[in-house]
Amino acid sequence: MTTWWSTRQRLGGALLLAGVLICAPASTAAQSDQPIDDPMADPESSSTILAGQVLIGPVCPVGHIDQADQCADQPYPGNLSIRTPAGEEEVTHITADAEGNFAVDLAPGTYQIVPLSPPGHILPRGVPQTVTLDVGITTTIEVHFDSGIR
Repeated sequence: MTTWWSTRQRLGGALLLAGVLICAPASTAAQSDQPIDDPMADPESSSTILAGQVLIGPVCPVGHIDQADQCADQPYPGNLSIRTPAGEEEVTHITADAEGNFAVDLAPGTYQIVPLSPPGHILPRGVPQTVTLDVGITTTIEVHFDSGIR
C-alpha cells in the first residue's frame, strides 16, 4: 500500500530530477561538443601571426606636389629583430621580401620589433616599436626605415 508520504516523496524526487535537467547550464552539455579548431580549446595549437610591410623613405631629396607618388615611401626588404618586451633578448630574426612584406608565427605576448640597419652602416635606420599579439589573431604593422635622404 502506498502512503500519502511515499507518493509525495516520489513526486518530489521526480520534480527535483526534472529541475536539475531543465536548469542545467547549457555549457555543461556543450563541453563535450567543443570543436577541435576552437583557439581557446588549446592555445598552443592556434596561430598567432605578426605580419606587415617594411617601408623606406624619404626616397626623394625634395618632394614636389607633382611628384607625390614618386616620392612616397617605398617597400624595403629590411631586416627585423623580434625581441622580448625590454629588447634584451632576440626571439627571432626575419627579412622582408622584395615587396617589403613579412609574416612570422609567434607565441602570444608582447614583443619589441627592432629595424636593423645593414651591417657596417648607420642608415637606413628605424625606430623600435612594441606590439602585443593575441591568441589566434593576425596582427598587422608597418615598419618604417629612415633613408637619411634630405
